[in-house]
Amino acid sequence: MNLIGQILRDLRKEVGWVLFYGILTSAVVMAFLLIGQSYSHVAQQNEAITRFVDQEITITRLQDTHYGLPPIPAQAPDSVLEADSLSDYYEEVFSPAGNAGTYVMMPGRLGYTQVIVLLGVYADLTPYGVTPAEGVTFAVSGDLSGQAEDTISVGGTDYPLHQVPADMDLYHPLLHITAESGFLNDTLFVFSKDYGLIRALFPPSEFWEMRESDLLGRFILRSPGEGDLIRLRSVVSKNTGQFVNLQTTKAYINSTTISGVRTHQTYLLFYLTAIVVLFGAMLTNLYRILSRKIPDYATHHLFGASKGFILARMVGFGLSYHAIPVVWAVYILSVNRMATKTNIGLLMTAVVVAVMLIVLAAYRRLLARFRQGLRRE
Repeated sequence: MNLIGQILRDLRKEVGWVLFYGILTSAVVMAFLLIGQSYSHVAQQNEAITRFVDQEITITRLQDTHYGLPPIPAQAPDSVLEADSLSDYYEEVFSPAGNAGTYVMMPGRLGYTQVIVLLGVYADLTPYGVTPAEGVTFAVSGDLSGQAEDTISVGGTDYPLHQVPADMDLYHPLLHITAESGFLNDTLFVFSKDYGLIRALFPPSEFWEMRESDLLGRFILRSPGEGDLIRLRSVVSKNTGQFVNLQTTKAYINSTTISGVRTHQTYLLFYLTAIVVLFGAMLTNLYRILSRKIPDYATHHLFGASKGFILARMVGFGLSYHAIPVVWAVYILSVNRMATKTNIGLLMTAVVVAVMLIVLAAYRRLLARFRQGLRRE
């Protein structure tokens, strides 16, 4: 009780600093969270971008040309007039030998929040990275690990049911859905390079999202030649009357991220500077307070307080000094839904280690000055 009373008396003298650094600690923790979230998002997106750039993916965007333009004239090039139907085109380019891909999201299907069908080369562009077996592979999202069954019945046929990695994301240069977002929970993923089989399993008459024109929304080409680009434009122009704009992933990223990268680097520099300055100020002030109390500690030691009691008093003061800042930090974590055992454990470990280092430095100074004082006497 005597030790606790001493610590409380020490804290009462410094209550203003305790409250002040509680606010600063919340700012430091928020900066840590912003850096962590930013790094996690950028790192995951960079992995997805790398997959697209390494495979020389070209993205497509459709542009309506119905208004103000005449129909295709009779003397149009044969490549346009004799273009394939979308169905025949998909059969070829979504096959194992093809170089095109797309994905379709179907909400509320087959008992899942959503079913995502990845066709053609898109089946190779996710963290799952599995070549579809027997024409199609079914896998559930990571959050369903305890609920996944051995098989799934689709179209009257039973298929093996697998599970995608916990970091499974869905990337397109125009849209990136991360695993942490929660939008891929309770999801059935369908990977296939057999358009005919997918059309049979998910007929457009029942699954309207699988309509041929809708498959063009996220259409991509892998390492396309000039002939591939001409053919795609011809097929789309004949069947939908739309014009296809084409751009490589690398060119798109370069054109849209230059200013964003600079802004991100500026924010990152600011956050890191804030962390160093604020955390350094807290530890420096704790050392200053302990150093200022050295005469009191030395006097108590001289009148019978043991070294262990003095050290315990200093450690107790240092930890109690950070109690309010830690409470603020945990509150910030909980508001951001990040108050996990791991995060709280890391926070407490950092506080204890930092406090012990400062306390031991001040304690060594106390002993040195105490011995110096005795020699003078």
